[in-house]
Amino acid sequence: MVRKQVKTLTVLYLVPYQHFGVDFAPYQILLVMGAVFVLLAIPFLLFYMKQEIFAPMTALVSTMDRIGRGELSVRSSVDYRNAEFTQVNETFNRMIDQITQLKIDGYEKELEARRNEMTALKLQIRPHFVLNCLKSVYAMVQTGSRAEYQRARDGESIFAILRQNPTILLYLAVSALCSAAYDQYGYLMPLDLGRIHGENGAVIYGTVSSLNCIVVVLFTPFITRLFRRVIDTKKLLTGKLLFLAGYILFLTFLGTIPMYYAAMLIFTWGEIINTIADGPYPSARTPASHRGRINSVSGVAYTILRGVFNIAEGKAYDAYGSTAAWGLTIGALTISILLSVWLIFRDRARYPRLYEENAVEPAK
Repeated sequence: MVRKQVKTLTVLYLVPYQHFGVDFAPYQILLVMGAVFVLLAIPFLLFYMKQEIFAPMTALVSTMDRIGRGELSVRSSVDYRNAEFTQVNETFNRMIDQITQLKIDGYEKELEARRNEMTALKLQIRPHFVLNCLKSVYAMVQTGSRAEYQRARDGESIFAILRQNPTILLYLAVSALCSAAYDQYGYLMPLDLGRIHGENGAVIYGTVSSLNCIVVVLFTPFITRLFRRVIDTKKLLTGKLLFLAGYILFLTFLGTIPMYYAAMLIFTWGEIINTIADGPYPSARTPASHRGRINSVSGVAYTILRGVFNIAEGKAYDAYGSTAAWGLTIGALTISILLSVWLIFRDRARYPRLYEENAVEPAK
């Protein structure tokens, strides 16, 4: 009620009451109460999330970090109250158990493969030992009647001898290339067998190497007698041609196991023929006083060339695959064969006396 006095007239009128606060509607009051409730609930929600989500997640991540550092025996052992985390934990532990078992299986397979490789190498060494012994004996027998070119020349250097006998240098080049290509029998062949046949590749290579040993023992006397009237240079050429035939047969029928044995049979025949000529050739054509030094120089040259060639083979295999590596091998062997043909003509011109003796040598 407001009272105003105008002169002597008094007027009275009524106006609505207005307070100084805010007039809230019911839904606004509910919203305010809800906001207050949420604010009060936030600490409890954070505590719950820490206990049910963040703490389990931290424990699981910590376990993963330890496993990542190689501690495969560690397992997540937190007792989760959340069903989802419990399932994740159990699945994670089973996965680690499976990984551990797979690693153990992998180690066992690797050990088995290495045992098979060692067996294959042992089988490969045996025929080579036999051939080396036979080569030495055969060289001593063959050089008995060919002393003209073996007279001692004391006081001369090995370089002077080689300058006067360039055919020996040609022979060393032929043998070095052939030796580098021959080595791939022990490198590329097992790699390809493992690539094609998986775990059985090492076993197959071991049995193929066993055939190599058997063929050496059985066929060396027969082949030695069969080629006794053949000059050394032609034996060298024949051996390399058989090497090439064995490799080509192996590559042509890669994946067909019986053909591996046929290829190894031909390859080993070439190995025998090449070996029975490889020793006598330099022995019959170099002075006895320099034979050991020439063998030492040739051994060093062979080792260097084979090492470089094997590195090139490995890089070609890694970068371009088996085909490129075999291409290098076949290429080196082909060059060796072409040089062997040249060696036949050069040798006849340089050492004619050896061919005269070979022509009249009686059969034994």
